[in-house]
Amino acid sequence: MTFARDPVSRMFDTASRRALARCYRNPGRWVPVRLPRLTARLFITWLTRGIDLRAADPWDPSIDRYVRGFVRSCYHVHRWHGDYSGFRRERRAAPWDGLVLVYRAEKNPAGWRVRLMTAPKGDKRLPRKSKRFRDPERVTPPVRGF
Repeated sequence: MTFARDPVSRMFDTASRRALARCYRNPGRWVPVRLPRLTARLFITWLTRGIDLRAADPWDPSIDRYVRGFVRSCYHVHRWHGDYSGFRRERRAAPWDGLVLVYRAEKNPAGWRVRLMTAPKGDKRLPRKSKRFRDPERVTPPVRGF
């Protein structure tokens, strides 16, 4: 059984690459990203496809599907194309676990403010209780014992 990516997350691939490039240049520091307010045109476009972008996210009810699409895109680009020196041209054969990616999302009147941080595993600059996103559609479970 193969799983397709979330269609909302594909919309944010370019923005997530730009945000992650800033994260890779500043490891261990929060990098702010502003997501503009959801426009009526964008909302109606996705609603005709059967996706309500204002609906609460089932894994994190404090954010909606619009923000979750950006976060999922960041995790996808980070795991499959990220590298210490930037980005790889081709997709990896296995997901990359070199750096940890952490996010925080806050709603403000202008839209959403998402903060991203990358740091090596075990780094003291990482928050203790991070909201690590676990993708339920992940194709392969983590391999233990190697």
